[in-house]
Amino acid sequence: RHRQAARLARERVAQDAPDHLAELARQRKSRRALADHLDISVQTLWSRLTGVHAFDLDELDAICAFLDIGYGELLGPLTERYADFAGAA
Repeated sequence: RHRQAARLARERVAQDAPDHLAELARQRKSRRALADHLDISVQTLWSRLTGVHAFDLDELDAICAFLDIGYGELLGPLTERYADFAGAA
């Protein structure tokens, strides 16, 4: 059940990647700057944004700080599809 929740979370991040990239552009911040802030390569950042690999909580925290937004703005509201997994941790 935990693996399924993690997979769904990766899918959600990948689905929202264009929005995250747009937020970077709105703030005139580059993918390189975000990758540097996270202390990862641009390629690793891209693999996370596209859902190949998951962000860890520290990275999500750092992204929120970098963009000066909250988790809700970063991940969006839970939909019914994800609500079943909210208590799966």
